[in-house]
Amino acid sequence: MAEEDVRPRHRGGAAGVPCKMTCFECLQRQIHSDFSADLLFRYGVSDSALPFGSAAVVEVNLNEGAEEPRSVGAAAQFLLVRLPNQDDVFFGSSYSLDNSKLDDLSGERRGSSVENDSNRSENSAGVSHEDNSDLATFNSGSKHPFDRPRAFMRHVYITKLITSLSPGCHIGIGSYTVIEDLVSKLLSGSTEDHVISSLHLFLEGKAPGPCAADFLNSIGLPSFMEKDVPYCMRHPNIAPIIGVLQTVGYTNLLQYKTPYTLENIFHYSPNTLKSDWQIRFLMYQILCALSYIHGLGSAHGNICPSSIMLTDGYWSWLSICDGRLGTLDLKEVSVPSTNGHCCMENCPCQNIYANLRLSASIDWASDFRRWWVGELSNYEYLLILNKIAGRRWGDHTFHTVMPWVIDFSVKPDENSDAGWRDLEKSKWRLAKGDEQLDFTYLTSEVPHHISDECLSELAVCSYKARRLPLSILRSAVRSVYEPNEYPSNMQRLYQWTPDECIPEFYSDPRIFSSLHAGMSDLSVPSWAKSAEEFISLHRAALESNHVSQQIHHWIDITFGYKLSGEASILAKNVMLPTSDPTMPKSMGRRQLFSRPHPMRQCCAPNSLHNPKEHWINYHMPRNRSNKNINSSGKLDITQSPEQDCILSETSYLQELEEAASFCEHARYLCPVYSFGENIRKEMVINEQTDEGSMTCTLKRADTENNLAVSSESSDVDLACLLESFEVDDNGSMGFQELLLWRWQSSASEILSEHIAGDIFSVGCILAELYLKSPLFDSVSLRAYLDDDVLPGLLQELPPHVRMLVESCILKDWRRRPSAKSLLESHYFPPTVRAVYHFVAPLQVLSKAAARFQYAAKLAREGALKVMGPFAAEMCAPYCLALITTPLSDNGTESALCLLKQYVKCLEFHAVKSLVFPTIQKILQGADCSHLKISLLQDSFVREVWKHLGKHVYLEKMHPLIISNMCNTTHKISASAASVLLIGSSEELGLPVTIHQTILPLMHYFGRGLSVDGIDALVRIGGLLGVTFVTRHLLPLLRTVVLSCIDASHGYKPEPLQSWNFLALIDCFATLDGLVKLLPQDVVLKEVVLVAFISFLCIADWHREIAPELCYMFLEKYHNWKVEFIGGTSRSDGVENANIQRAAFSSVSSLDYNPAKLLLNGVGWSIPQSQGIKGIKSSTYYKKLDNQRSMIIKDMVNSNHDTLDPWFWFPSAAASWDVTDIFGRVGGLKDELPWKIKATVLCSARAHPGSLQSLAVCHDECTVFTGGVGPGFRGIIQKWELPRMNCVSGYYGHDEVVNDICILSVSGKIASCDGTIHIWSSLTGKLISSFAESSSNFPSSSASKVNGDPAHMLTSNSSSGIYSNAFSGSMYTCMHHLDFADKIVAGMGNGSIRFIDVAQDRKLHLWKSDAVENSLSSLVSAICSCGSDKLQAEKAALSPHWLAAGLSSGHCRLLDARSGEIVALWRAHDGYITKLAAPEEHMLVSSSLDKTLRIWDLRRNLSSQSNIFTGHTDGISSFAIWGQDVISISRNKIGLSSLSRAAFDGAQQLHILPRTLYSADRGMRNLSVLSAISILPFSRLFIVGTEDGHLKVCC
Repeated sequence: MAEEDVRPRHRGGAAGVPCKMTCFECLQRQIHSDFSADLLFRYGVSDSALPFGSAAVVEVNLNEGAEEPRSVGAAAQFLLVRLPNQDDVFFGSSYSLDNSKLDDLSGERRGSSVENDSNRSENSAGVSHEDNSDLATFNSGSKHPFDRPRAFMRHVYITKLITSLSPGCHIGIGSYTVIEDLVSKLLSGSTEDHVISSLHLFLEGKAPGPCAADFLNSIGLPSFMEKDVPYCMRHPNIAPIIGVLQTVGYTNLLQYKTPYTLENIFHYSPNTLKSDWQIRFLMYQILCALSYIHGLGSAHGNICPSSIMLTDGYWSWLSICDGRLGTLDLKEVSVPSTNGHCCMENCPCQNIYANLRLSASIDWASDFRRWWVGELSNYEYLLILNKIAGRRWGDHTFHTVMPWVIDFSVKPDENSDAGWRDLEKSKWRLAKGDEQLDFTYLTSEVPHHISDECLSELAVCSYKARRLPLSILRSAVRSVYEPNEYPSNMQRLYQWTPDECIPEFYSDPRIFSSLHAGMSDLSVPSWAKSAEEFISLHRAALESNHVSQQIHHWIDITFGYKLSGEASILAKNVMLPTSDPTMPKSMGRRQLFSRPHPMRQCCAPNSLHNPKEHWINYHMPRNRSNKNINSSGKLDITQSPEQDCILSETSYLQELEEAASFCEHARYLCPVYSFGENIRKEMVINEQTDEGSMTCTLKRADTENNLAVSSESSDVDLACLLESFEVDDNGSMGFQELLLWRWQSSASEILSEHIAGDIFSVGCILAELYLKSPLFDSVSLRAYLDDDVLPGLLQELPPHVRMLVESCILKDWRRRPSAKSLLESHYFPPTVRAVYHFVAPLQVLSKAAARFQYAAKLAREGALKVMGPFAAEMCAPYCLALITTPLSDNGTESALCLLKQYVKCLEFHAVKSLVFPTIQKILQGADCSHLKISLLQDSFVREVWKHLGKHVYLEKMHPLIISNMCNTTHKISASAASVLLIGSSEELGLPVTIHQTILPLMHYFGRGLSVDGIDALVRIGGLLGVTFVTRHLLPLLRTVVLSCIDASHGYKPEPLQSWNFLALIDCFATLDGLVKLLPQDVVLKEVVLVAFISFLCIADWHREIAPELCYMFLEKYHNWKVEFIGGTSRSDGVENANIQRAAFSSVSSLDYNPAKLLLNGVGWSIPQSQGIKGIKSSTYYKKLDNQRSMIIKDMVNSNHDTLDPWFWFPSAAASWDVTDIFGRVGGLKDELPWKIKATVLCSARAHPGSLQSLAVCHDECTVFTGGVGPGFRGIIQKWELPRMNCVSGYYGHDEVVNDICILSVSGKIASCDGTIHIWSSLTGKLISSFAESSSNFPSSSASKVNGDPAHMLTSNSSSGIYSNAFSGSMYTCMHHLDFADKIVAGMGNGSIRFIDVAQDRKLHLWKSDAVENSLSSLVSAICSCGSDKLQAEKAALSPHWLAAGLSSGHCRLLDARSGEIVALWRAHDGYITKLAAPEEHMLVSSSLDKTLRIWDLRRNLSSQSNIFTGHTDGISSFAIWGQDVISISRNKIGLSSLSRAAFDGAQQLHILPRTLYSADRGMRNLSVLSAISILPFSRLFIVGTEDGHLKVCC
């Protein structure tokens, strides 16, 4: 086949005659003329490298209040495609259609509606039209519409096709008002409301009308496909055209613009679709849309990545504005520049682009060869590279880029080096300097040199400031327009910007002229007399020999191999990566080449630019021989140039070979997705010359038949719909099933060659989704068509994918499978179909509330449950994204139901990553919605506790509940939050309540804490009892009062003084509430002293403030009336207002004592002398605390069952430092500080022998201890911390338990003594056990420990510790993978076993390599790390890596998916005791070599030396909380911080060991510590000892 047959070209017009494109400036003028200047022209859309086209992205500004559908990506941005009115394009130039004819052609079903088919709007199911006879104004001569019946019937066919694919589109006269109405209707969510309403009726068992059946039929639900239901709905995967608008000479198609296309994903964010399930789901959507189109008897004709649109939720729309439908090619046409035209006479674009020799479409290989030999100029070739990279003319955010080639200091002269820019360095590097870039690279957390694009929006708008509207300058440059701040001349502009140039400075002299009064013209350099001369000289410099010999370096930096890898580091061109590479992007740096770009060989392009100036002679070769020019006047690359063309004959041939190799390697820049134009004849299937047969190709029946058939589908009920959601993935897809499918699909009937062409395109896209590179280019397609040579890339595809692709690209189009056959293949698992059937109705263009109510109804009926947790997880993003809008009462009920169903049906990791962000967003909302109140109910919180555990609630919800009581104007939400906190306090436990509720509320004292917050503190105190109030609440309040008083000394900033006084008011209000709850003797003993000290201190230090403070308190909390008299307060900052002095009408100010406020309430008063004495007695409370400590110590030694819960927990006031909280002007920290005191609060004997392992339940009230029991057998004890007593245990182990894992909130526990036991913590009964057979591991494979005895963990005969650890078939440690409910177990021979707990079976085994068997390969520790961010399938949710620590001190880093060893290094000099991964890139390890080390996995592991030293004995374990690490070594703990590890070189950090003391500081811990675990929400940690004790510490 000839080359031109497979070259990617496009035809325009109905008959294949190219339509002339319009320059973007004229296109903008046309749009503004036909509609309005209010229709914002963003940028033109073109397939050409030049700014010519017939489509544009426009924006409509609407009034606020419209609800945007979630399926719409960019708000109010649309694609406007303008088609000239020809005979075969919609409205023929000689036809006019009145309203009745439009009705007849619309296919609209009169008399049918959603409810009883009586009230449907006229344009709900068919085409809407103008009720205006002015459509006849487009008649250009013919008086009768049937003067040319053939063309008219073709118009009928196309109109019916458009209305079938987008039934709700509006056809009529075009105006800006019409566009506003259409967009407003779309954004208000009413375009397809009738569809979702009909589906609601169907779920309720009512007569839904035909809409529901039509829609469910269109998405391929099996029960509905059996019925011959006609299509009358828009398919959810076809991009809707909302308007077909007629203007003078043009038909305008208005279509949504989604944020992304599949082409954007391929170019800028290929990692977005790395999940196999996500790829399958996307392909299923595309095939569903194609099946629908093919079912209408038509073909799309242009399936390619750019025609597949993607929304924010990765829902795909197949664009029909750039596809070929019927005889109509709606794709914007790429034609030679000679066909470009300007609608305005003397348009400057006619001269600017007249002589550019760019071809009709871009074929990079051909264009590269033309540039390399000199047929294309540098300017033209750079425009081509810009277009391939996706850059767009006129789009300021992603503008076409050009290099600066001179610095404008002198006139460019090739005989001199002065004034030329160094093209081997980026403009950013030239502007910033190498020293600054090196510093940035070395000191940044993410190493990079460049933090911005090579051409930013700020730079583009500054360059074009004199031509752009001021509104754009204010939004993109600076909100305050200041013309003098813009560079005034070219040299200053070049020095000012670190960005590259734009093409206008090489082509358009108008860019220098200012349109704004006050902003002068941009001055040209002194060596140019005018803007026109500057453009000519500047362009000549770009085309000069000097630049031509260097331009390939700039291409390497901007588009080539210096964008990544080692080359980018050497070129100081490393870009700052995006925060999340998995997020889709619509623009960015695209690396076109992975090899160095060849230097241009012919340095003199035969350009015709500006022939009047004859500047081309400046840089043309002087003595070129005619033998290098072929008969067509072009250079012949087979002929070598003369000696004066720089290269010799041999050198030329060598460079030619390198250029050919480079061109061959970059063939992927010329992708092909169809056979070629030679096989495209006509797109109408079986088109007849008979006029009446033309419309019969559409499978639509008459209205009467439609209604009759629709009524037949009433026997299909909700049960049939729920069956389509059932998922059974146990029978996995096999290769044999695919072979059978391929044989069966080859017999399927394809209606036409054109439909088969769509299937070919589908195969190409499917292959590219896996290969990340196009399957075919022009060369490989020609080889396939001529010689049956399949592309070699096919071999890189997975076998099942390769089989599908090969079936789709068969040369014999009759044997290709149909779209329907592909949908039925085993390639698509049941989860894909179930998710699609559930999600597709949520994509209709209707109100968000109606859509998620539909989802809630399905969920309530059990749809999420029957489809399984994984499919439900895939549905969650589409459903939960709809809940954030304001809701009605019914909507609130549905949203709450949907959230509860997802909490029940999803797995733990999915709820945490998907559901909780939605809950958090609702709780953070400033409004008081019904949904927020529902989430603050006790019933919902207990659902969270039940399915996820209290730790997830405390981490994700609890802080937001507290924030709802602070700085809020909504009484209802604050009250609901208060009730929830009160009700949950007792069950959460005293330590958690104090640290997570009491202290955070007190931190809001003076910062807007509502009355409900005060009430919560008081009622929690009343609920937990007098002991709690006296031991915890009152000391905390005393600490707050004294801290505020101390902070009021001296001069303080006004906000700080205000906060202190307001905090005192909140504190007194809390005391006032507690007085009513406590017995009188307690009030006298505890509350009175606190109040008395506070008021007298204030009165003594601030005599004028104390009365005002009291009056504020009385007015705020007791509604006392006061009468203000003269004078103003000094405390101007209290509540940001002047507080005046007050006098009570019934009490003299001289008789009033602040302390009487509380003292009189209990009928007791004290002399002032006693109050002062109380102040001076500062040791009273200290002695009281010491006495309580002694009592607790005695109580611990007595019977625990008779003690109050949490008897051992001390007052938090002793360790709570509020100075930082109340002394800081700013917000609260994310985490409150935890100061570890190394104090043993309570101790109990847990085991007669050594306690070897600990596991803390999520509620932090239960602890499991594993160790040595009677007879040296391993036992596990279950301890309840409130009373510090053992309640039950598990006694099924024969050996010492070396590890414990809590598997879930349901109560399953895994424990290991060489064999793994899974048992129930509720009953203590064994569920299952796992062991390895010794026959699977020959004795030679079990390596012996031969390391340094001082650093190795040895067997302890007295306690039985690790008595079987060195047996190769025994499990030595465990790690639980929460996301998948799997256990990873290390073994004595270095192997790793995976165990599926849910399915009760062993999975794969990773054996140790022979090289490692020479080491001491006992696996002593395991950890993993994965991202909490949502991926598209389970495999992507797994950890990125697993780390295994060995007894030899080595550490293995393994790929968690394949088991491949990523790294193996010597981490320690002795036995590794523990590993942990606090962050995704960080690993912490401890060892018996007395060191704790931190590893940055992003850097070279062997050269790192971030070591914490200081322990005198080996570190047996450690625990991490935030950035703090607590390590244990012998009888001491060590504190260290991860934030101190800088990772910028070798360093040693010191650990300060601390001895554990008893609470009274009288007894030092002498026991050897063996295990440690942290209770993060309780601010406690527990340790186990070798003598069997369990100790709770703080």
